[in-house]
Amino acid sequence: MKRVLAIDIGASGGRAMIGTLRDGKIDMEEIHRFPNEPVTVLGHTYWDILSLFREVKIAIKKAGDIDSVGIDTWGVDYGMIDKYGNLIANPHHYRDTRTAHAKKLDIYGETGTQFMCFNTVYQLMCEDFDEVSKILLIPDLLAYFLTGEMRMEYTNASTTNLTDAHTHNISHTVLNKIKVDSTLFPQMIRPGEVYGYITREICSELPCKSVPVIAVGTHDTASAVISVPASLHDEDFAYISSGTWSLFGTLTEKPLVNAESEKLNFTNELGVDFSTRLLKNIMGLWLMQEVRKEYGVTFSELSDAARGAKGFKYIIDPDSDEFLGMGNMTERIKKALHTESLSMGEIARCIYDSLGLKYRYTLENLQKLTGKQYKKLYMFGGGIRDRMLCETTAAACGIPVIACHEEATVLGNIAVQVADDISHIPQIMKNSINTVVYEKSRTKEWENAYERAKQLFCK
Repeated sequence: MKRVLAIDIGASGGRAMIGTLRDGKIDMEEIHRFPNEPVTVLGHTYWDILSLFREVKIAIKKAGDIDSVGIDTWGVDYGMIDKYGNLIANPHHYRDTRTAHAKKLDIYGETGTQFMCFNTVYQLMCEDFDEVSKILLIPDLLAYFLTGEMRMEYTNASTTNLTDAHTHNISHTVLNKIKVDSTLFPQMIRPGEVYGYITREICSELPCKSVPVIAVGTHDTASAVISVPASLHDEDFAYISSGTWSLFGTLTEKPLVNAESEKLNFTNELGVDFSTRLLKNIMGLWLMQEVRKEYGVTFSELSDAARGAKGFKYIIDPDSDEFLGMGNMTERIKKALHTESLSMGEIARCIYDSLGLKYRYTLENLQKLTGKQYKKLYMFGGGIRDRMLCETTAAACGIPVIACHEEATVLGNIAVQVADDISHIPQIMKNSINTVVYEKSRTKEWENAYERAKQLFCK
């Protein structure tokens, strides 16, 4: 029986869990949890990548006897390596302001990736490559620190806006547009393949065994989506990966790249099994996280306050660029609503209602694109701890919301390491997850609010 270590690092924190597969079911045990706090220096915001690597090593030391390690993180961001194999600088944070005014390149037909000003392609346009030998996405960078081997895993590469939607390889057409040399990117690697083995130096330092570092679905959403207890071939379903971002989408066998998908700004990213994750990035609980910090309260206190506030009084577009940056979220929401007299409960209720309405809007656009009517909405990630969010989503979308697992990403990470074959993972998930179903009927209030919201979302 394999005993594996899954390390999942999100935009606000990381966790490390031991996973085993027993009688077709995954068992997990958390051994380490740590914050991920960006650092702002001279007006620019960076990831503290060396601090994160220290936490990775602590997790490996705590894990004891394991058979492999898998690391997943957020997408888009990267570190740069010089010709001597050294990290040149801390990676920029995707919320850094340097790409705030990026102009959209005419590359959607090539990449099938939605426009977001912080996508890797726009970050690279801000760089000087004189000293750069290789570019490594964040999970690939951490794997390099562990193994000394440079690789680029496909699912995370598909978030960069640099890859061909059909071949999945780095697009020379895109690189030519931004004048970046293809030799800066390492060899591609599939989920389930091995980056390399933990180096002798690290084994001596910790100490630990030299075990393989497995390329899981290194983009956290890819790992999360593979945890859904359903198969693309068995049923049609939509999903929300709910955390700092809400990733709202479905699975398709092939990418969907056309004028309508570009207009609606849907993205085509790779799944662990090389299916396509056709999805839309929605700002998600980022707004709630920022408001919580500003008021110094817990998420449950925010939720309770929201329940006490009048519904649908205030609606914002959670994806508006004005909410992307850090700090002063409460003031930015008030400014968007042209009012100064909002209570904490009213702000929280505004966020819940606005997210629910944006989810419905996205569901309808997804159904328009695929020509399918989705009868189930699987929801997973940390957001499912918030009962009000699940209830709001069900009421807004008008279909059952099936809450799966709050540690969906870790489950998917473990599954790739322990499964004999990726095709077996849906059954493993059915054995491993106890779901909760939320069903709410749409009310006249929801319908009236949606008509108001659509005018805002279509601007």
